[in-house]
Amino acid sequence: MVESVYSHEIDKIPNNEKEISNKPRVTLTDKANRLENLCNRRPFLLSHVLLRQNPDNVYTWINYIQLCEHDNHLAIKAFREAIGTIDPQRAFGKLHKLWTKFA
Repeated sequence: MVESVYSHEIDKIPNNEKEISNKPRVTLTDKANRLENLCNRRPFLLSHVLLRQNPDNVYTWINYIQLCEHDNHLAIKAFREAIGTIDPQRAFGKLHKLWTKFA
């Protein structure tokens, strides 16, 4: 899929200098960097969407926290947010698993 995007962008590059305008142009490397950034953030973005749909889902919070394990500060922030957001009476999943992972 990425190769088709690149080949489509390469085909759009003008052949001669007369077609280039004075507008700031987004280069192919800029688009590739944006795509790479989006692909790197994709798991976080999906987790945020799932948490917006059901903020009381313990398993979704645990998956989000596992994504944050590389940064301790971010993981602690995610644990605090999860504990503060989840309503124990409406929780989907076993709430004690979140607490044991936090410990």
